[in-house]
Amino acid sequence: KKFSNDRFYDILREIEKKYKINIDDSKLKNIITNASSILSANEILIMHYLNALNEIEKNYNQNINEDFLAKLYSILLGTNELTEFYRTKEIDNGLNRVLVNKIYFGIPHNKIENSMNNLFNFINNVKISPILKSVCTLYFCYYIKPFEVYNEEIA
Repeated sequence: KKFSNDRFYDILREIEKKYKINIDDSKLKNIITNASSILSANEILIMHYLNALNEIEKNYNQNINEDFLAKLYSILLGTNELTEFYRTKEIDNGLNRVLVNKIYFGIPHNKIENSMNNLFNFINNVKISPILKSVCTLYFCYYIKPFEVYNEEIA
């Protein structure tokens, strides 16, 4: 358990950097060991990530499929019930612009489900190096952008 907690500590510190938040050392360790009861909004965000990491650790040998991703996504969102899963509209940053080169925002929303099923098939059935498979999975999650938020985290 100490090894897991140490890795979770390192991962959660990286998440802190991403969101530009700062939680003192003792507070973060208390969150990891479930010794904190009163949490700020930033600490709750970190707790959601910790809960997702615990879910992954608990089910590391499970096939990766839509149900597993839905579970992780709901944990990151901090909800027990998802009203939406995959994106239902195109990604737009809201800026009017003239483009010389195309900016990529993700595949069309109506192709997400089929693309994710292809990705699940690849993850669960193709026999290649786990490192190579991880890199490919990360790339395709970034390419597909299946969710409104947390695409990088789910990848």
